[in-house]
Amino acid sequence: MQGLFAISFETQDERARQVALEKLRSWRATEVHGTFWLIEADNTAAELREFVGSVLDSEGTVVVVELRKGMNWSLHNPVPASLEWLRTKLGPI
Repeated sequence: MQGLFAISFETQDERARQVALEKLRSWRATEVHGTFWLIEADNTAAELREFVGSVLDSEGTVVVVELRKGMNWSLHNPVPASLEWLRTKLGPI
C-alpha cells in the first residue's frame, strides 16, 4: 500500500543537491518549493530518508513525514502542482 510523504532536505553541496532533486523527480515526486517535496511511495519514512540521505554530503539533513488523508494543511504561494497534489491526496483545506 502506498503512503503519502513530505520530504525536505538541506545540503551545502550543490552537486549533492542536484542529485537529490533528480532522484526525487525520477520518483515522480511533486515540488512544493526548492528542497521540499511531496511523494506517494511504497516505502517507509525511514527508507525514503535513507534513499535521499545517501546522496547528500555528511553535513546534509533530511526530514520525512508521513501524511494522512484528512490532515489539516495550508500553503502560501506554492508551486501549483503541489496544491493540486495536496487537495487530491489529503482533501480540501
